[in-house]
Amino acid sequence: MKKMITVLLICLFAVSCGTTGTGFNNMSSLYSTRTGNVDDIRGQSTLTSMLIAKDGSMAGWAWLLTLNKFEQNNQTLFIAIVEYNANNSTGWAFIDEFLIRVDDQLFTVRDNNPNRRVVSGGVSEVAHFSLDETILGRIKTASSIVIQFYGKPVNISEEGINAIGNFVNNT
Repeated sequence: MKKMITVLLICLFAVSCGTTGTGFNNMSSLYSTRTGNVDDIRGQSTLTSMLIAKDGSMAGWAWLLTLNKFEQNNQTLFIAIVEYNANNSTGWAFIDEFLIRVDDQLFTVRDNNPNRRVVSGGVSEVAHFSLDETILGRIKTASSIVIQFYGKPVNISEEGINAIGNFVNNT
């Protein structure tokens, strides 16, 4: 499992850089996907990412949420990744918990070691949340999904629920 996570991180980096080096921030439309492959001695790894939600403010902060499907050697992992950036006056959000309500069931997942760093003019946080079979099973048949990790809860639209369900079901 540890080796798979290492390859996942390499794959995440490769896909986020893309061929132009512009990262996930170029994923402009919700529910758009991006796929990348990394050859590894243990086999080819594939990472497919879907932009689920994004927000920002004139006050100097922005975040985006991607759902990521990592495949290698007939194993699949789903990881939700939150990327948060803010200017110096807004500061840290300290995102280490991700709440997801699927229909009437609330799930809490944690990242015990999110990546937090100071960047030019502000701060950056990236947190990774593994989604287990129970959560994925509920998502596959969901009629409502609400997420929260910073600020107000975000209701996922019917279009989003369908796109996420299709993304998760195609494994």
